[in-house]
Amino acid sequence: MKLAKWSSQKIHCSIDDTLWIFKDITEHKEYVSIFENPILKKIKDLHLKFGGGFTCYCFYNAWYNFTLADATERFTKEFEENADWLKFGFHGYGFDESQTDRTYEAADCAELMLKDYRQVTKELCRITSEKNLAQYLRLSSFKGNREGIKMLQKDGIKGFLCAETMERESYYLDESVKRKLYSAGKYYDRKLGVKFYPTWLRSEKEESIEEKLDYLIMRKFPIVVFTHEWAIMDDEHKIWSNFERVFERVNCMERKIRYF
Repeated sequence: MKLAKWSSQKIHCSIDDTLWIFKDITEHKEYVSIFENPILKKIKDLHLKFGGGFTCYCFYNAWYNFTLADATERFTKEFEENADWLKFGFHGYGFDESQTDRTYEAADCAELMLKDYRQVTKELCRITSEKNLAQYLRLSSFKGNREGIKMLQKDGIKGFLCAETMERESYYLDESVKRKLYSAGKYYDRKLGVKFYPTWLRSEKEESIEEKLDYLIMRKFPIVVFTHEWAIMDDEHKIWSNFERVFERVNCMERKIRYF
């Protein structure tokens, strides 16, 4: 198989399971800026230092006795002013009535996924702005059936970020497609008009990322690195250190860097 040629190096950095940052900026009435939240402050510092962008993938409901519907909208203007590098997108509904993470792999889940996507997106538009909405998503546990993915594509989503290893399930992709995905660094479903990219680096689990980074740079594959909001709270030093190492490495390259 002929590998795709990239004219520049792509990079995508993201935070999954996001909800606490909205609870924090809502409950701290004294905040005059979203960047008084420690997570948003840190990613802004990284943006200013390295020029990197971040996407936060959000739950509607999770662990905090708080939902997106409870979030303040008093910072909408500031979110929009930073929309060129700070994006937000649908990750999942979160915890349903049975207190389990709702996922969308079942054959009859397409309509539910679209409903949850629209509910989360509506709240994100209210809290942040339409300009802050992500066009690439990572669904919770990398689960989503083909019909549901098709519906999200018709609603404007361009692509999806897949699991950090080929052994894990990634949406509706079968084993032969996953082999193409991880060997070529991308996969395009022509029938649906949807792009898929592997997630290569999970910040909270990486002990030595240089070898992986060198491989991705040599192959000119998009560098997709992520973490989780709860993981930042568990070990913020490790998380941010790994992100800095990624930014430092890609900023040392002479080729153009594109964030998506």
